[in-house]
Formats: sequence, C-alpha cells, structure tokens
Amino acid sequence: MAKKNVKFVEVILKENVEKLGQKGEVKIVRLGYFSNFLLPKNFAIIATANAKEKQAELIEKKKVVKTTKKQVKAKKEIIRQKKKKEKEKNLQKNKK
Repeated sequence: MAKKNVKFVEVILKENVEKLGQKGEVKIVRLGYFSNFLLPKNFAIIATANAKEKQAELIEKKKVVKTTKKQVKAKKEIIRQKKKKEKEKNLQKNKK
C-alpha cells in the first residue's frame, strides 16, 4: 500500500487555538486541518511572504507600544513620588 502524499501549509494564527498555538504565531499544519477547521472559523491565514512581513511589523509595533506604556508608567510613578515628597514638606512647614 502506497503512502498518501500528505500536504502541509504554513499559517499565521489569528486567534489562540488550543493545542496549536497563540495568536500571531506561524505554524505548519495539514492542509485539511487548515481548510476544514482553521479557515472557516477565521482562526488562521496562509503565511505568505507578505503576511509574514505584516505580522513582523505588527509585532514590532506592539513592542514599541509596550515599551512606551512602561515609560509612561515609570514617569507617572516619579511624578507621584515627587508630589508625595512635596506634600510631606508642606505638612512639616505647617507644623512649625
């Protein structure tokens, strides 16, 4: 008995898929799994060169946003600490 020619396809996950991967990951799956399950439920797209490039750009943008959020949070904390020190100084002046 001859082996079947099993075809695989590289996909980018659009959603978290249990036992497969997380949103944004590139995975290799059987063509039938992609066409019968992932594609109809809009869980994945074919990982063309263009799609991979867009995904890489999206990941970079997310990294920048994450870094920016961390910087904003750090600056807010510094401002909060300065206000707290000012308030303490004012309280000490009022006590005198």
